[in-house]
Amino acid sequence: MQSLRSQIIQELLLAEPDYVVVRERIGQYLHLLQMFYSNTNWIEVRGQEICRSLGSLSNYTTGKCSHGGPQDSTSSTSAALGGINKDTGNPLYSPHFYLHTSAALTAIEHTRRFFSDKG
Repeated sequence: MQSLRSQIIQELLLAEPDYVVVRERIGQYLHLLQMFYSNTNWIEVRGQEICRSLGSLSNYTTGKCSHGGPQDSTSSTSAALGGINKDTGNPLYSPHFYLHTSAALTAIEHTRRFFSDKG
C-alpha cells in the first residue's frame, strides 16, 4: 500500500498526469484500507488507533484467523464459527458486528489522513 500511495503521488507530479490512473489507484488504496480495518483484528487489538505502518511487509505472524459469517469458506466441511468480520452491523453476517462502527470510523479517519498527506 505504501508503494501504491507513492505511485499516486508520482503520477500527480508529472507534467500531464493521467487522472484515470490516479483515480483507479486511489480507489484501490482506499478499498484495501477499508478492508484492512473490517477484516483484520486491528480494531480488536488496537482500537481506533490508525495503523501508520499499513502496507509494511515486515513483522508478519503465521496462521489464519477465521473471517466469519455465512460467506466464509475457510473450512470445507462446516461453516466457520466466530471470526473477525466487521463488514456490517448485522450479527447474521458479521461475527464482530458490534465493532463495525469503530472499524468504519477508523477507516474514515485514515482516509482523511491519506488525502491530507499524513500517510
